[in-house]
Amino acid sequence: MFAERRLPTQMAGFTLLELMVTLTIAAILLTVGVPGLTTFIANNRMVGQVNSMVGLLNAARVEAIAQRRTVTVCGSADGMTCNGGWSATWLAFIDRDGDGVIDVSVPAVATDDVVIRSVQVPTTLNVALLPNTKTTVQFNAQGFSADGAGATFRFCDGRGNTFARGSILLASGRIAVATDTNSTKDNIVNGHDNANLACP
Repeated sequence: MFAERRLPTQMAGFTLLELMVTLTIAAILLTVGVPGLTTFIANNRMVGQVNSMVGLLNAARVEAIAQRRTVTVCGSADGMTCNGGWSATWLAFIDRDGDGVIDVSVPAVATDDVVIRSVQVPTTLNVALLPNTKTTVQFNAQGFSADGAGATFRFCDGRGNTFARGSILLASGRIAVATDTNSTKDNIVNGHDNANLACP
């Protein structure tokens, strides 16, 4: 005898109403979540670059003390020469004559400057060295700021002053991350001169 075959009376699946409710909830979650995620990613990118600058400055200072020579940190638009392009590449090099210029020759000689570190900057960031009169930062053989003055590296990404970040070089050669030091907090970080960092 053959077994009796029964056809399913109901197919499993979603009704149109269930599908519409699911899509509506998904759209609400995306509307709320995506801007927050975008801000989170932008903030992390900014913090990562500030930390990269702090690491570069600390490495330059340590090398200056270890080598007993001036070490210069500069911005480079082409990744090879110091030309103030802080938003492109940062270079740290042993500056044998202390002139703030990378001196190299082909073939290399014992008096050539040696690049110890190079850092690429994301194109979404605008980085500047403040005050604007400075074009390089130098550490002397004792690890102090060579010109005896402080400086601030300002980082902006187009979201305005409240999202600006900074790395501060003190005259002592120590490096710090900029914070809001105003007595009345305005959520804008301050540079080495205690002035609010302003984005272009």
